[in-house]
Amino acid sequence: MSKMNTTEHHERPYCTPPHIVKALLKRERFAGSILEPAAGKGDIVQVLLECGYTDVLASDINNWGFPCRREDFLASTIQSDSLITNPPFHLKL
Repeated sequence: MSKMNTTEHHERPYCTPPHIVKALLKRERFAGSILEPAAGKGDIVQVLLECGYTDVLASDINNWGFPCRREDFLASTIQSDSLITNPPFHLKL
């Protein structure tokens, strides 16, 4: 297990607006499988699927209601050709 505190649960996932993912896809093309290891509610995954990507894998350490593998991305064993994510963060100042 990684050093990430799996008991620390944020009130909400850090969702990525669809227009941000679409802007990325206008600039970059991805071949093969794509992993989204901090899937949250599936925002990035949904845009990838809508844009024609079919080999999309998703995981998240928390259950946000999106059907995906429950796994700490820092200890992930999933292999893919590309990784697209907006990882969770928590600033302690």
